[in-house]
Amino acid sequence: MNILISLRNLVFFLVLSFSGNQNDPAAVESCLDVADPEIEKRVMSLPLKLEVRYNSQVKEQISFFIEKHRGLSTTLLGRAPMYFPMIEEALANHGLPDELKYLPVIEAALVPYVSSHVGASGLWQFMKPTAQMYGLKVTNVIDERKDPEKSTQAAMHYLNRLYTIYGDWTLVLAAYNCGDGVINSALRKSNSRSYWDIQKYLPRQTQEFVPKFIAIAYLMNYYYLHELEPTPLSDDYVYTATILVNEKIDLKHLAEDFEIEWEVMKRLNPSYTKGFIPRSNGEYKLTLPETKLYDFALTFGALDKVVSLSPASAARQRDIVAMAEANQRRDEVSGTRPINNLPFPILLAGNSTEAIRMEDDGYVKVVKLTRGKSLADIARENGMELAALMEFNRIDVNSPPRIGDQIRIRM
Repeated sequence: MNILISLRNLVFFLVLSFSGNQNDPAAVESCLDVADPEIEKRVMSLPLKLEVRYNSQVKEQISFFIEKHRGLSTTLLGRAPMYFPMIEEALANHGLPDELKYLPVIEAALVPYVSSHVGASGLWQFMKPTAQMYGLKVTNVIDERKDPEKSTQAAMHYLNRLYTIYGDWTLVLAAYNCGDGVINSALRKSNSRSYWDIQKYLPRQTQEFVPKFIAIAYLMNYYYLHELEPTPLSDDYVYTATILVNEKIDLKHLAEDFEIEWEVMKRLNPSYTKGFIPRSNGEYKLTLPETKLYDFALTFGALDKVVSLSPASAARQRDIVAMAEANQRRDEVSGTRPINNLPFPILLAGNSTEAIRMEDDGYVKVVKLTRGKSLADIARENGMELAALMEFNRIDVNSPPRIGDQIRIRM
């Protein structure tokens, strides 16, 4: 199903697709000794449900990532936090080994919109027929192989199927790379069910695939022992939020209107291959940097359509809400104003109709007035008198707010 992206292609994709400094491998002094018994001990203790070996192939791949292409490795390490939490959650939900999260590192260098020369696309490098078999939409406008979440769910089902066939995760990795037909033929020729025994009957790319997988696992677990540091991602990639949209949206125009770099827009919305989101009944998603999505949602009155936050955004917002609540309790006791400023508005995690922002006179919670909820309800839920709420929002009794209006609440 998948065609392995060669190491040359990985470097090529990184040069074309990744921003940030790519260290010249020759300029980095490394004293890696693959004969070091400590390295072998670390490899053999990796938490992998594979038939792990430390042979010349594995040594060569470890040397590639740890010694020869350190710039590539720091970039891969830096990209991992953008996708690993989502993949780890999917693997756990499907009862699959956590280490399978390394597959997209090998397959696509963690670049979601990558396509190979044979037509495989996305983090998991699905070919079009296989993608459609597992429910992914591939049209001239939308390619869900490049949607990190949807393609990950499809990959979970495909990996489950392969394990049902082979019952061995090392064989599953090989079959993921070259297809189960090739693996079945190699099994018959070798009269063995060990990957290492059938390896010589496999295509060269698949012969390298498992050693490369072990090397990536080593890199991800022990990079700090080799003076490697992840290249940090811009906050625009780490702190994001996703909203459902139904109108046609030109992504380039949106990027210009909200001052978002085109590379960021493309990376966060990789499945829209023509640069726009088609009109729909609300089935398509738009992902933006968190603060930009807040502006978008307020501009179009769509706070209630926010469907998810990135793990980093959700964690940060929980911390900020706790900080704001602590400040409020302190203010009630001391009568002083908050000393911690909120540098940006946030969407309340788990409640997409509310947000918190910092105004000149302190923290303010913004609540969208929804059908079936009155001003009195909002006042009661937030411990305010109705008159005080109306005064704070400058609401005239003769001109009440409408559904969708934003109601401000002092914290």
